[in-house]
Amino acid sequence: MKVETEGGASTLTVETLEAGQDAETGNPTVSLKNNLPTAIGGWIIWVIIAAMNIATLAFLGLGIGGD
Repeated sequence: MKVETEGGASTLTVETLEAGQDAETGNPTVSLKNNLPTAIGGWIIWVIIAAMNIATLAFLGLGIGGD
């Protein structure tokens, strides 16, 4: 995902800009793409949470774990 920046960008933003500019407007863009380790970590966390939700629903349906 790329986000268009305003014309008066700060020096901190200018350091993170990609080499090119948006072809239609000519404004510089900033990439908000996650790096590979962050994406893999997010997917692992998502799979764990999804599995826990499925297990909770299965246990609820079987009547396991209630008082």
